[in-house]
Amino acid sequence: MDIKQKEHQFYVGELDKPEAVMKFSVENDVIDINHTLVSEELRGQGVGEALFKEVVEYAREHDLKLKQDATCSFGVVMIKRHKKKLEDIL
Repeated sequence: MDIKQKEHQFYVGELDKPEAVMKFSVENDVIDINHTLVSEELRGQGVGEALFKEVVEYAREHDLKLKQDATCSFGVVMIKRHKKKLEDIL
């Protein structure tokens, strides 16, 4: 799977019509995951989690933190699921 990045989003497919996307904002050095969408064709294949891992890497590379109570409910679920592995950026 080819995950691409543009500004504050990671996506699969084409930017103007992605098959999967995770968008986020950055304020005061804190990332807020605010939107996740995975097409029906890609659901159940770990694409959302792969996008989340890209955001985590982005946070680490840019010395940013993750907002635990993200705007996006999928982001909240992923943060709770991987909380122990994310201690350095929470």
